[in-house]
Amino acid sequence: MRLCLALFVPMLAAGCTLVDQRTFQAEAPAPTAREVGRARAPERPLVSVRLDAPELDYRPALAEAVRAAAARRPGVTFDVVALVPTQASPAEQGRRVAQGARDALAVASSVNAAGVAQDRIHLGLRGDPGDPAREVRVFAR
Repeated sequence: MRLCLALFVPMLAAGCTLVDQRTFQAEAPAPTAREVGRARAPERPLVSVRLDAPELDYRPALAEAVRAAAARRPGVTFDVVALVPTQASPAEQGRRVAQGARDALAVASSVNAAGVAQDRIHLGLRGDPGDPAREVRVFAR
């Protein structure tokens, strides 16, 4: 294998190969079991709030989980994310996006009521290819 610096000698670049990681290491090392497990593990929410059963009050359990996360890590931020379908009709998607925004705001208000400053709460929507239930997930970062 011939190596040359094509930047300095452009006329001699024919037949040269670029130097990269493959030049010095033929195969990438196999990942360890720990790396594989971490790569495939889905992101786990601190709390998942199902809003399709209005008779259940999620606020006490949410407040307890938020306080525990804040005690473990002062300065923790919270992402409040509502699930919305990505494969529904445009009209249904619009309705579910509006509902998801209202749901996320209601859950974020409960997180704020548990003692978290508003600047440490981030709202969002996440697309789901199926037909997700009315659900809001709270992630601690």
